[in-house]
Amino acid sequence: MDNDSGWAAQDITLITHQPGAPDEKLTLSCRWVELVQAWNGVRDAYFLISGVETSDIPQQPWVFVTFKDVRGKTHHYPIEGVSAQGPHALRLNRTPHSAP
Repeated sequence: MDNDSGWAAQDITLITHQPGAPDEKLTLSCRWVELVQAWNGVRDAYFLISGVETSDIPQQPWVFVTFKDVRGKTHHYPIEGVSAQGPHALRLNRTPHSAP
């Protein structure tokens, strides 16, 4: 069974971090950010981003996602792996063992 958390958000920012190189950032408009995680911890958690245009996302070693929810709270999470889940949904694999 899954344990989900979700936030309404207007955009997310994907961030790279490579030693000796400046961080690259990509900001994408969205509607909803959902964290999906298994209650028993067997499967890795992931973020599902809804309402985002996925066709123009460059392949980069994205390692962080940050966003501000509609209540004004800023969220910043380590990620590994970004994949389109259709034309308007994006899956970001959360780095294992990182607390939400």
